[in-house]
Amino acid sequence: MIKFLLLLFPIFISGQYHFEKFKSLKCDSIKLNLIQNNNDLEYSTKYNSFFNDKSNLEVMIFGNSDEFEKSFLQLKTNNTIVKYFEAIPVQGIDGFYIADYNGDGKKDIKIVCFYMGCGLASLNARVVYFIQKMNNEFIKISFDDKIGVKA
Repeated sequence: MIKFLLLLFPIFISGQYHFEKFKSLKCDSIKLNLIQNNNDLEYSTKYNSFFNDKSNLEVMIFGNSDEFEKSFLQLKTNNTIVKYFEAIPVQGIDGFYIADYNGDGKKDIKIVCFYMGCGLASLNARVVYFIQKMNNEFIKISFDDKIGVKA
């Protein structure tokens, strides 16, 4: 009897969460402008009416292709300029996305930077999220990941 119940156990229990019941995100992919001076790279973009109060956001990413640890991101609003130091591979910036990632009704930012390796190392990426708070400020969340396709 116990063997029979153990055989039926996978039918009653689901180990996979059903993500398909959530709507997929509407994500805007934004093109970054690049200025290159030898190994120094500067990416920038301006997003009009980014915040709910219709104010603008300007994002700039500064870095050196040889020295990741000197890289930083700068977010400029109508009132403030904030720098976030982040060791990212600036030569591998492949994605800049705008969406409401946490579902609070405010636009958030996602930046994907590939490390440009070979073999399995070519899947290594640095992912940086900027989650918008109530006062037009951001919380930065960043981590290393493996990404096989553009995210």
